[in-house]
Amino acid sequence: GSIRPPAAAARPGGAGAPPADVAALRHRCLGRPANRTD
Repeated sequence: GSIRPPAAAARPGGAGAPPADVAALRHRCLGRPANRTD
């Protein structure tokens, strides 16, 4: 993905992390606010 949140790049290993890690980080970043139901 060329489009990724700035926070992901600032996180450790976000710059040269493998696709799997990048995907996990993206899901975490985008999932946290979305999962806030309480």
